[in-house]
Amino acid sequence: MVSLRHFQTTTTTTSCLRTTCKRWTSSDSMKMEPPILARPTGGCGNIARTALRAPLAKRSFVGPVQATSVASLRRAATLAALGAAQGLVRRRGVVAEKAEVAEVTEPACSSAPGDLAAEVRPDFAALRTDAYAGVPLIYLDSGATSQKPACVLQALTEYYEHSANVHRGAYALAERATEAFEHARSSVAELIGAASPQEIIFTSGATDAINLVAESWGSTNLKPDDEVLITVMEHHSNIVPWQLATQRTGAKLKYAGITDEGTLDLEEFKRLLSPKTKIVAFVHISNTLGCINPVKEMAEAAHAVGAKVK
Repeated sequence: MVSLRHFQTTTTTTSCLRTTCKRWTSSDSMKMEPPILARPTGGCGNIARTALRAPLAKRSFVGPVQATSVASLRRAATLAALGAAQGLVRRRGVVAEKAEVAEVTEPACSSAPGDLAAEVRPDFAALRTDAYAGVPLIYLDSGATSQKPACVLQALTEYYEHSANVHRGAYALAERATEAFEHARSSVAELIGAASPQEIIFTSGATDAINLVAESWGSTNLKPDDEVLITVMEHHSNIVPWQLATQRTGAKLKYAGITDEGTLDLEEFKRLLSPKTKIVAFVHISNTLGCINPVKEMAEAAHAVGAKVK
């Protein structure tokens, strides 16, 4: 996904997905069927749902939740977390021996304030399974493939049940698909602060987005003696496109280094900035070092010399 104004690649995080879903569901403009265009008001999990609830034997390996719909997965997991006193197993799926169907209403927040992990973990089916018997799964490879929360899976399922090409037909399904597609574009624009939905371009992922900017914007705007600044901690997908772009255009590629502590050398980064710097590309959290870069300060410094930030 690329914002043309800032040339910023955005990887959708869990909170982004939840926020986008909640904005979608609260829309008053989407009143038609299928359900993807007319979600109940209240977000992904704040409505009454039917879920299976039953006790489990200790130390038993529990697979994915056996429930009646995608929507009930998150609710069942919440029951598992909150209902330990009733014999439910924490952070597992729910398998019924003598299934009892209960109508329940999820609380607005079931975890301590600021405990984001506890709040969002039940949204992900994979995180309600065990890596090994008795060992809850912990997933650390989101940079390669991110797990999808239940509300996103539900949205995808609802689309595929009523799917049609967007911007290619005048019949009902095509019009609904097009409206849903453009509504998503508007939601993303609002989420990242874009000036308009027309600035949002959907791509297959971060690598595709970086290559799109480097090929299109880079080939058009970079000239000999211009400079592109990245850091040595970048993922391969944020290095090679700029190497190729600078080779094609005659521009120079510069690298900001890291400190002995394994964090970005911010002073060197700022020293390398100059009026020749046309675009700066850097990671927020390094996939190799795990350090969190001060991206706001970095972006402000880059904008001060007139550079684009990706």
